[in-house]
Amino acid sequence: MIYKLTNEEFKATFKAPMRLLGENDEPSAVDITDYTEKIITAESLDISISDIQIHYIYHNFDSTFEQVLLNYGIENLFLVIVINLKSTDIAGYYILNLNEKYGVN
Repeated sequence: MIYKLTNEEFKATFKAPMRLLGENDEPSAVDITDYTEKIITAESLDISISDIQIHYIYHNFDSTFEQVLLNYGIENLFLVIVINLKSTDIAGYYILNLNEKYGVN
C-alpha cells in the first residue's frame, strides 16, 4: 500500500540541517522499486520505472528520516520517497515541485 504524504507530514520529516548523502555514505537498504512502480500507476505518470533517476538522498539531522529524491524527466520536479530510518519502513511519498514552491523556472 502506498501513502501520499500531506505537505505538513512531509515538512515533519525535516530536521535541520538536512544532510546530503555523498559517494561514501550508505543509504538505507530499503528497496523502493515496487513502491515507486505503484506510485507511477496511482499518479498516472507517463513514465516507466527505468525512466526514473535518483538525484539526491538526504537524511535529517537526527537520522530518523531519509528522503530519496527521484527525478522523472521534468526539471525541478521530484518524486520523494520518505523512509523512516528507525522502523526501516517507507513512510510515504510526496511530489515536490520546486518550480511552484520557489518560483524556479
